[in-house]
Amino acid sequence: MAGRERQIQTACVNWFRLKHGTKARIFAVPNGGSRHKIEAINLKREGVTAGVLDLVVAYPVGEFGGLFIEMKADAGKLTKEQKDWSDYLRGVGYAVAACWTVDEFMATVGMYMKGVFNNKQQEELQKVWKLKRK
Repeated sequence: MAGRERQIQTACVNWFRLKHGTKARIFAVPNGGSRHKIEAINLKREGVTAGVLDLVVAYPVGEFGGLFIEMKADAGKLTKEQKDWSDYLRGVGYAVAACWTVDEFMATVGMYMKGVFNNKQQEELQKVWKLKRK
């Protein structure tokens, strides 16, 4: 994870924990980053999988078992593996989003926690946010 993306993700997690305390929990999936070759092999054996999204909100709301969020920065784009995981997670009952800013993250989590999150609507909203970022 690059420096800017790390800063955004850290701010998002801090905001979430302040806002929701222990009512809902969030955790990061440590898939990215450079590692020694032996460590990378061991992590892969232990189940680390390319493309798994960055953050998980482990709190069911409405029809969703939880919320998975991929954090990006600047002009970052989802990889093929991240798109595949997003499609899979939506298909098995999770809310899925990609966020490029803290504001996008806060809006996404806010909709999710209020029970008004919709995966299709989220895809459209991300297109609007993309235009605003330009």
